[in-house]
Amino acid sequence: MDTEAFPRTRTTEIFKIAGAVVGVRNVILDPFHHIEVELELDASDPLNLSILRAEALMPRVPYPICRQPLERMGQLVGLRVKRGLRNKVVELVGGSRGCVHLVDLTMDGIKLAIQAVVVVWARERLPEEAEEIERKVLGGICIAYPRGEK
Repeated sequence: MDTEAFPRTRTTEIFKIAGAVVGVRNVILDPFHHIEVELELDASDPLNLSILRAEALMPRVPYPICRQPLERMGQLVGLRVKRGLRNKVVELVGGSRGCVHLVDLTMDGIKLAIQAVVVVWARERLPEEAEEIERKVLGGICIAYPRGEK
């Protein structure tokens, strides 16, 4: 059995751009891939985030055809972050005509952005309002945020 490792690095950055606009930059690097996904999300209502901008770069991919889904990233603009989003992202930039890495980088970036908006930046709100937002958005995702409990 070959014991060589296959290194892969993923980096995600979430940052405020202006007002309630949140930026997401998610990158994957390995010997065959260098893919970057950049998103801007409207976080003015933490319970109803939406995608304002979606772009991707593929400086390194195993095959030239891998870049074809890049032209469809803009179709993510306007999508609401709600149940069924992953299926819609797969439909638009994944599946047999797309790239699984674009889907994963987009969804992972959005998940982290939700946590940043709800846990970190919601703390700028009144404590009762911040707790209510955390409960509604994060309830049930893990042991720290059980559904319906404080």
